[in-house]
Amino acid sequence: MTQETSNLAVIVVAFTELLIGLFFCLVILLGISTISGNDGFFTLPNPIVDLVNYIITISGGSALGLAAYLKKKENKVGKGVFLKSSIFGAGLAVVVVGGTVTHNQILDDTIFNTSHPNYDLGVEVDEIEKGNVHEKNSDYDVIWEFVNNLSDSELRRNFGQLFFVGTNSSVYHRSPSSNVSYLVEEFNVGGLIFYDTSVPDSGTESDKVSSFISLLNDVKRNNLDNDRFPLFLATDHEGGNASPLVKAGIMTPIPSAMALGGTRDISAARAAGGIIGSEMAALGLNMNFAPVVDVSISSDDTVILDRSYGADQNLVSEMAEAFMTGIAEKSIAPVLKHFPGHGGTDAGFESAGIPTSSYDLSSLEGALKPFSRLLERGGDEQSATFVTPAVMTSHFLAKSISDQVVTFDRRIITDLLQGKDEVILRDRKLKGLGFDGLVIADNLLAPSINADREKCSENLDVFEERLFESAKSAFEAGHHMLMFSHVLEDSADEDVLIVPEGGRDNKTCARWAMTISEFRSLFNKLKSYIFDEKDLFDRQERVKKFKEAIVNIIYYKEKIDFSERSVDDYLRVHESGEIDKCSQDLFNKTFVLRKPVEGGSVFSSARADDKVVVFMPSRWPTYQSIQDLKSKENKYEDQILKEMSAYDWPREINRYFGGRNQLVFELEKLNPARSSEWAERASTISDLVLEKYRADYVLFIVNKVARWGVTQHAILELEERGFNIGNINVLVTGHPTMLRYIDPQISKNKNSLRDVVYIIAYSGYGRRAGILMSQLRASNGSEFSASPPIEIPGLFGLSDSNVSDSGFSCQGL
Repeated sequence: MTQETSNLAVIVVAFTELLIGLFFCLVILLGISTISGNDGFFTLPNPIVDLVNYIITISGGSALGLAAYLKKKENKVGKGVFLKSSIFGAGLAVVVVGGTVTHNQILDDTIFNTSHPNYDLGVEVDEIEKGNVHEKNSDYDVIWEFVNNLSDSELRRNFGQLFFVGTNSSVYHRSPSSNVSYLVEEFNVGGLIFYDTSVPDSGTESDKVSSFISLLNDVKRNNLDNDRFPLFLATDHEGGNASPLVKAGIMTPIPSAMALGGTRDISAARAAGGIIGSEMAALGLNMNFAPVVDVSISSDDTVILDRSYGADQNLVSEMAEAFMTGIAEKSIAPVLKHFPGHGGTDAGFESAGIPTSSYDLSSLEGALKPFSRLLERGGDEQSATFVTPAVMTSHFLAKSISDQVVTFDRRIITDLLQGKDEVILRDRKLKGLGFDGLVIADNLLAPSINADREKCSENLDVFEERLFESAKSAFEAGHHMLMFSHVLEDSADEDVLIVPEGGRDNKTCARWAMTISEFRSLFNKLKSYIFDEKDLFDRQERVKKFKEAIVNIIYYKEKIDFSERSVDDYLRVHESGEIDKCSQDLFNKTFVLRKPVEGGSVFSSARADDKVVVFMPSRWPTYQSIQDLKSKENKYEDQILKEMSAYDWPREINRYFGGRNQLVFELEKLNPARSSEWAERASTISDLVLEKYRADYVLFIVNKVARWGVTQHAILELEERGFNIGNINVLVTGHPTMLRYIDPQISKNKNSLRDVVYIIAYSGYGRRAGILMSQLRASNGSEFSASPPIEIPGLFGLSDSNVSDSGFSCQGL
């Protein structure tokens, strides 16, 4: 061997040893990365992992082959060793490279199957077992493997899946001609929620439907073309007036939850869910933030009202489950809310300051039972399209169980809702519900958690800081998705972003909406908080929590429909007229009419020559403004006619009597101040009834607690002055829970309130007034079978809460 050959051999051997060393280093690094789930001491994104696999294989194979060749040249080994090592190296390369490509292709085909409108993971919905479905479904493991193998850049790219966003229609499109979904395109959000502001406020019903369907189709198409996860497309349709797309004119009115609860008929609740599910599916929506599973346990409740099915936990469970099944049968994903139960809070989300709940530990246990039952049973096992419901949590403070707001309390969100072990709350042990499904935080823009009642300027100045803290805390507590319901264009005025009737001079002022720029800032801060934390342990925990969220999101998205719709789909659902008929039949089942022994309903007992005075709520802000109208010729009468044409109740009442009685309308201030003003106004009402009109019947239209306060005083004043109290009628056109309130000033005489006629129509949009008038005409004064599913002390007892199944159904749905 020459010196040159010897030197070359030394160089080659050294190079071979270097390759072998590199091979083993990469093996160690890859092993660490794999064991730590790509989030450990050494993080390798998927493309780098693939490259490492290739380098390992090629280096290893080449090193083995080259070493064998050199040994052969020195006649220290035979041809067999060289041949075997070369084959081994080549085989290793084929196996590892081929395996890597195939494995990645399988996962991509499984999760990102964009050729299928439902992104099907290969598991039929009817194979899903009830309760703890994720533990019992092997498909969940496939999703976990996929998510666990996403690279850092891919995880960041899908960070927006954490967000559920709502906005007005103008923000969805960057320009009128582009039809590009702005929020989806920039932020890759996981879900969109639609309100009445998402629908044009002018045009025919057909025009509105066409515009809305086109909007959803654009969103879906854009999302699909850009190889993103499909979107949750949701709305709130609980029934009653918690139905924004009914308000927008593109969905059918349904009785409120409490109205349905009053029927004690689970088939009615299921039919209501079926109507909602049919229309949502026809529009192209796939998720409904309903049913409400809150138990109306307290007279302190000023939030849930008739959105609850009632005061009995078993009634709530039965009715909510039936409603949930009705929407799920139409492939709409239900969301149970508001965990752990919002039926006893003293304020809503719209005002500054944390709402407090009257829950003690016993009432909490009762409030949890409907959630526990529905999550355990998962709906109707006979439904081939049913999916386990998601859960939405709530913003309130229950001091008897925690010092933290529910939304931010890990013990409630993670341990109580999602855990299986016992949770200790105020020294009381509660069993975890073991829910391993999708958990969504209610609107984090709520002023209740981002504003202080006494610090107006600070509320506005530190809004972004507080909002980030809310988002971070909700994520840490264990939520998988965070709701931001009102993200508006950057050009939105501050007056639009502040809670209505607020302002910098109002000490309760607060923000209720954010701009896209503010959303972008929060988005980037939270992303950095999760992925860029310097502390290794904290970063691992946050990324793991994010992966858990993504797994749950993908799992749910695989189960629902993302295909496009057309106006023809919507018309096809309505062409038989069955939805309208069924809606009317449901309303007819829910109205309440209760008469005293003496007297009767004005609608059945008033004679042709009787004079009837109707006191109707008006938009006028003060009694003085109403009085000023009376001083101007014809102005008062013109205003009454204007309001009658705009509002259903006075219009339909006027139509009912049709001129056969002497019918007089009196305008009432929208929100009379408490107590001091009530008694004064009651005296004026009494003068009008007895002296000016010499009325035979009085009808009060009551839609708010303050109006009920005035009515209480008026009833007692009229009784004291000799009016036949049995000829007084109270028509409740809002939540009947308002009747629980009795003004302390008249509490000693409250028994007289029992002797008037009550007609309860509950809250809602449109059509109720006409349907009720038709039923009153047909009933000839007889009482209706339904009764409120809550106790109203002194007026209505809580009657039997046992449910039945009448077999009520909507044909053809």
